[in-house]
Amino acid sequence: MMRKVLLSLSICSFFMVLSVAIVCAENVTDYSYELKNGVRVTHEGAPPAQYTQSVKKQGVKMAGQGSMMLTLTVPEAFFPTASAVIAVTDSVGKTVATPKSSGEMILLTPGNYAVAVELPLMDGSGSVKLKTGAIDIQEQAITIVDLVVNEVYVAIVEQWSNMKGLTRYQIDVQNAAASAVDVYWAGERGRTMDIAENYGPLSARIAAGSHDFCVTIPADRVCVEGVPMKPDYQYLISIVPPAAPGNQGQR
Repeated sequence: MMRKVLLSLSICSFFMVLSVAIVCAENVTDYSYELKNGVRVTHEGAPPAQYTQSVKKQGVKMAGQGSMMLTLTVPEAFFPTASAVIAVTDSVGKTVATPKSSGEMILLTPGNYAVAVELPLMDGSGSVKLKTGAIDIQEQAITIVDLVVNEVYVAIVEQWSNMKGLTRYQIDVQNAAASAVDVYWAGERGRTMDIAENYGPLSARIAAGSHDFCVTIPADRVCVEGVPMKPDYQYLISIVPPAAPGNQGQR
């Protein structure tokens, strides 16, 4: 499904089209992407996830009830929607519904809710977690929440090698141009690492320890943070951007 380009608004717009009210387009909150070894993946711009909510009037016949339906558009090869964990919470944070899949319709009492989503990586090595802002459920109306996540896949493979007490990294960016990488001690973006030996713009020997790697790819700058690197090991850090528009999955 083609990635939807959304305008982030501080004040949501509202208009009617054929009895459907387009309520707002917003960035998500509480966004995190973490691997099981504690490595974090961040972006220097806004998180690569947005959502819209639209209200279809007179969609629910039951008085005193409204409904919600969440649809997910994600890089299906990286984050299978069948594994997504979805929770709908009320205004005080209590979980009131746990849809089993994207596209499931649930009945709710009119009011404000939020949707929390966890998207496990296809190999179980980590997950993306995020939350929407307030979702307005109206009586006898269907609120459709369309969530788009356009995240990269990151994998780290370590292998023993005689590095004379140092460690080596190699950055592999697939299907996108990446000319150089900035390397820092973890959490110290003010100064870059001293390089012991260069093997090219995306590979070098450095001191062992915990490091951050920031790579600029088209329209994004991805940082892989807190990579634990042991002496006499080399590390392949693979970054795979999402497929081209039209090849992502919607469920």
